[in-house]
Amino acid sequence: MSIDFDLEDSEGVARAKTSYAQEECEVEFDEEKFSVQQIIEVIQRTGYQAKLKQEN
Repeated sequence: MSIDFDLEDSEGVARAKTSYAQEECEVEFDEEKFSVQQIIEVIQRTGYQAKLKQEN
């Protein structure tokens, strides 16, 4: 399983780019079709932990 592939297979997700070394995933998505909570759930199903990173 791949975080990027699984996210990009979800309707409403345009792009996902994961850096496993930095433990970060950047996702471009349509908020009307997909939510942050759904992104977190997809990542967790791949076996990784996920939380929203707060921008400064």
